[in-house]
Amino acid sequence: MQIIVPKDVEPTVNPNSPAHVSGQQVHRRILSPIIGGPKSIDIGYNSTKAGLDYNTTYAYDRDEFCYNAEGIARVESDGEIVKARTGMFMWRPSGAATQRIFIEENYRSICAFGPARVDGWSHILPDEMIGKWPQGETRPRLSFVDFAAVEPTLIEGVGEPVQFRRIFDTPHMEVSHIILPAGAKFSEQLVERDEVYWVEKGQLEIDRISESRSLTGHDFLYLSKGEQVEGLVALADSVVLRWAAI
Repeated sequence: MQIIVPKDVEPTVNPNSPAHVSGQQVHRRILSPIIGGPKSIDIGYNSTKAGLDYNTTYAYDRDEFCYNAEGIARVESDGEIVKARTGMFMWRPSGAATQRIFIEENYRSICAFGPARVDGWSHILPDEMIGKWPQGETRPRLSFVDFAAVEPTLIEGVGEPVQFRRIFDTPHMEVSHIILPAGAKFSEQLVERDEVYWVEKGQLEIDRISESRSLTGHDFLYLSKGEQVEGLVALADSVVLRWAAI
């Protein structure tokens, strides 16, 4: 079990990115094999200032799963334009391209890659590879989902029911949105996959047989496959996101 506070993580700077070099965008690798994380999943925490206009086509060699935590970004991908707002999730399948992103309001996003990135930037496809995929396969495209548009599953247990929404369920990752009223408990027992939680708001306690640890807003929690935990207990009304590597 590992609790990670974003401000304690030094930014990772791409020297080929003017936005990184200038500080207009700050990218932190919260969990990564580069710093001892698992090979199944890594997490980036990104803060971008309003006005950034990234007008360069890009795609990745692995799947990306993002959550828009704050602000608005206009995303243009293969002729489709989406205003990504707070509360929206995105799945970018391997090879799916974006041609332009314009940051309309100060923007904060959390992005997971599965499998994990093995180094700084080799997951970015070279220009000559973008737009190419095996013959007969469907062109990969981005998917956007507002959590509020997904009907929740109510999980009964301790206290008020937990609202559980499974946003994406893919061969590489399961992404979920969880609302816990104060006093509610989200049980885990045996962790079956490498999992990363992010506390959007509230305060929680994670119980294990040997210890309990507290989590507050914007903290990350990493649980490795095979860990024994009792679950998450909400000490206040809380919202939690979970990425589970498959």
